[in-house]
Amino acid sequence: MSGRDHCDRLRGQSRERHACSASLRRSAGYRRLLCGARSRGPSPNSLRSLRSATFKQAATSQSTKRAARAGHEPCAPRRRRGAAPACRSRLCCGRWRSGGQSRIAQALRPDSGPCDAGLARLKTSTSISLQTLMARHRETEISSEDLQEYLATQDDFALELFVYSKARSLGFNATHGGTYVDPVTKKPRQYDVRANMQRDERRIDLAIECKSLRTSYPLLVSRIPRVADESYHHVIYSYKPTSSPFDPTTASLNTWKTLVIGRGPLYLYPAGEFVGKATVQVGRHEKGGFVAGDSEVYDKWTQALGSVDELISDAGSYWEDSTSESFATALLPVLVVSDGALWVADYAEDGAVQGSPRQTDEALLFVGRDYGSLLGPPFTATHLHIYTRTGVDRFLNRIASDQTFWQTALPPKEILHAFGGGGPA
Repeated sequence: MSGRDHCDRLRGQSRERHACSASLRRSAGYRRLLCGARSRGPSPNSLRSLRSATFKQAATSQSTKRAARAGHEPCAPRRRRGAAPACRSRLCCGRWRSGGQSRIAQALRPDSGPCDAGLARLKTSTSISLQTLMARHRETEISSEDLQEYLATQDDFALELFVYSKARSLGFNATHGGTYVDPVTKKPRQYDVRANMQRDERRIDLAIECKSLRTSYPLLVSRIPRVADESYHHVIYSYKPTSSPFDPTTASLNTWKTLVIGRGPLYLYPAGEFVGKATVQVGRHEKGGFVAGDSEVYDKWTQALGSVDELISDAGSYWEDSTSESFATALLPVLVVSDGALWVADYAEDGAVQGSPRQTDEALLFVGRDYGSLLGPPFTATHLHIYTRTGVDRFLNRIASDQTFWQTALPPKEILHAFGGGGPA
């Protein structure tokens, strides 16, 4: 074989090897795993990572250079829990690094596109979820029309004035906007309305708080049948001391006692009737899901209970302004909300819902709030009366004109004596 023939043979073998290698390279991309499924190498910011990066920058492999010339985009790694959406979702046959520059760094640049869009979607979804939980304050000037809309839909003051004027028109002694000392924080707070009505030696005191609610975010009271142990209320029975307070051997430190009235079908809170055990405001946000909470209403009815604390101490001396030597007082905390904003849902004792929730104008909530006193016996406010604007109108009329209500809330003196009234024990 001549030298020329030998050279032609070698060139032919070289072309065959090159064609086979190219075929293998073209099919290799389909056999590769996702870039994210491969080994991630050393952890970031480690010394080993730094040495590896320095070596790669100093001696870039031929395969990395070929990948750089091909100009492919990196595919997405497998996502970790809580990570941002993936940048890409296709196979690739190159490596992450190109010409000594990190593809990750390129993806995080503002002009990268896919990764930046994923992070933007994550930030947007987070901000939307937060906006559904709390309304953001807009830095825009409030106009007269805005205030008129507020007064027409969410004004507590208008509701307070309605209750106050209604009470006075029915003959109640009423005050509006006074202050009391909160029994928990020991700080002055303002009450909405206080109203009382007296008949002979009996008196009913109302501590009323008002809250204007939207019909799109009403108050729902969940109720169950009242048990016998909750079918009662306390009455303060004050009386003239039977001995001189300056005689330590015969003096009584207290001039009033607490009488427990009820635990029967003929009293103010009969057993078996539905009574509230939980309250919540329910609405929907812009995406259609439910929004629930009770902070707005809870603050109001706890103020009504706090206002009762001061009335207790006052009731212990009502006998001094009476022609009789004894006096009985019932103290009732009241919450008033807007019309159409009060709903009830009734449950059986086993937790099964009875019927559908329905709108109402009145509901009772068992609170069992105990008040301790150094100057007298303990007192318990057992129930909170909840009414709409229409419901409180009927309630005030009932106190003013219904003798049966007085007999259930404050029985006559003869019955009070049977419960333990009539002077120091």
